Amino acid sequence: MIEQSFSQKPWLNDIAGQLGQLLEQQRLPHGILFHGHPGSGTRDIGYWLSRQLLCTENGLWGPACGRCKSCSLLRAGNHPDLVMIESDKAHIGVDSVRKATRFLVNKAQLGQAKVVIIEQAEQMTEAAANALLKTLEEPTPFSFLFLISHDSDRLLPTIQSRCTRFDIRPPIGQGLKQSLGNSGLIDDYSNMSHLAQLQDADIEAEFVDFESLLTQWLQNSSDSEALALQLIEQPLALSWLTQHLTSAMRSSYRWHGIRKSPVIDALSQFEPQQLHTSIQLINTINQQLKQLPQANKKFMIESLVIDLVALIGNNAEKRPH
Repeated sequence: MIEQSFSQKPWLNDIAGQLGQLLEQQRLPHGILFHGHPGSGTRDIGYWLSRQLLCTENGLWGPACGRCKSCSLLRAGNHPDLVMIESDKAHIGVDSVRKATRFLVNKAQLGQAKVVIIEQAEQMTEAAANALLKTLEEPTPFSFLFLISHDSDRLLPTIQSRCTRFDIRPPIGQGLKQSLGNSGLIDDYSNMSHLAQLQDADIEAEFVDFESLLTQWLQNSSDSEALALQLIEQPLALSWLTQHLTSAMRSSYRWHGIRKSPVIDALSQFEPQQLHTSIQLINTINQQLKQLPQANKKFMIESLVIDLVALIGNNAEKRPH
């Protein structure tokens, strides 16, 4: 039986169990889509499955031994039968995908399996996605393609329909608290959108820096350049801003179990309608950026910040005490 243990992300154990059964039955699909929020474990489960397939000690379908040459190369990050494709922030181009499809046609160097993992697969250009279709439709023996996505709505329907999908859904609220333990960044309403800063120390540090920046902006919103730059360059910043506004709305209605934060305290001084309108503006921007990949993000974010200055800037009207 294939062992699986994700002590830091226990919600992955059920999916690992399903995949383990498919391995034991030698029925693992050629193309798999792992979908979930950043920090949910999409990358972890993709790597875990790759280890099971590429281990040479126990055969193609056996559990990873963790000791053989293949397992050692995987840990070192230079296994010849694994190709990783990552976004360069803007997109994943057709050349990268064509290179991966040529790799899957060749014979494996160490064992039987060849694995390609495409991270942030939603960043593929249309040409790249179309180049991938033939590989999904006509897979070569013992070749496996894992797509990791945080926003599967942006993937072509033809790509999605040719992959077996696994949605990673961690618990929320108290359930998430119990899974992750104590953290100053978690409260009774934490959900999948909070996972990145709860699971990654580097992202947590960036989140704390963003809170500090937002605090300064609320005190002096006449200088909005730094906030606009952060919202443009940090992919999670719009989500973080929405999280703070949502928490402030709950606080203004005197909900319990909200994380203590100077930013949330400052934002809760505004009328709920001001906070709600701010959230709607952010949601509109997010939707436009999804539907219009060629949109001028810099212009859209700068326009958003101008609107936010009027709504929740330091000179905006606050609730009477």
